[in-house]
Amino acid sequence: MAQAGPNPQTNLIFSIVAPVVALITVAVLYFTRPVPVASPTPTPVNVAAAKLPDAGVVKANALPNAGAGTGSGAVGVGGGGSGAGAGKGPQMQGFSAGK
Repeated sequence: MAQAGPNPQTNLIFSIVAPVVALITVAVLYFTRPVPVASPTPTPVNVAAAKLPDAGVVKANALPNAGAGTGSGAVGVGGGGSGAGAGKGPQMQGFSAGK
C-alpha cells in the first residue's frame, strides 16, 4: 500500500524553497527600507538684550527746512499761474503762488 500523508518529495521541495523565499523577502525589505532625512540644525537665535542706539534728539521750535525759502513746500506744487486754469494735481483753483 501507499504511504498515508504528503509525498516525501514535496516535503523536500518545501523545506528548500521556503527558507530561500524567506531570505529573499528579508533582503528586499532590508535594502528597500526608507532612510530618514536628517533635519538641518536651526540657526541659533540671538537672545542678548537689545541695545538701542543713542537717538541724538535735537529740540527745536520749528520744522526742519521751515525757513529755507526754497519754494519746495506746498505752494510750489502745480506751478501756480494766474489762477485762470487748473494745473495738474490736487491744488486749489484760483490760487496764485506768485502773489
